[in-house]
Amino acid sequence: MLTRRRFAQALSLSLTLAVTLLAFTSHWGVEAKPVQGAGSPLSQIPIHIKLPDIETSIAAFSDCDSTQIYNGYFPNCCSSARVRFTIKNKGTATAKNFFYKVVIRNNGVKVYDPPAAQMTLNSGESKSFFVKVSLPPDAVVKASIRADTTSSVFETNETNNFKYFTIKEGCIK
Repeated sequence: MLTRRRFAQALSLSLTLAVTLLAFTSHWGVEAKPVQGAGSPLSQIPIHIKLPDIETSIAAFSDCDSTQIYNGYFPNCCSSARVRFTIKNKGTATAKNFFYKVVIRNNGVKVYDPPAAQMTLNSGESKSFFVKVSLPPDAVVKASIRADTTSSVFETNETNNFKYFTIKEGCIK
């Protein structure tokens, strides 16, 4: 049986709870000031979130003498080169099941265009692979790599997933 007293207690408790919730969730509630010696306020406690960070890179090397080719030109008259594609997870968490795609074009024509592939990289792990390309006279070879092609991995840096590299064949004697 609900007496006046129990009804008043229930109403008082409900009203107290509602006012408390309103004070905590609104801007007009009581302003909390840090108590000296009580430690850091919550807004100053660092929050560390572990996220992956997929980064791509491309390098090229002469087949004649294994010297590195710098992005832009190829001055040693060699007829072929090896292009190294690297995908690295610089983040603090695993990058799971993401897709990547590489393409190499020679004078605008695709000469290497495998289907997109899938991989997983643990934190700090990297994978590299090489592709040999021919460099006929006056060739302009453009290599590109894009990781996380479907944007399925939430990363600390989303801007380092794509790289391109150009080799312009030319003999400098």
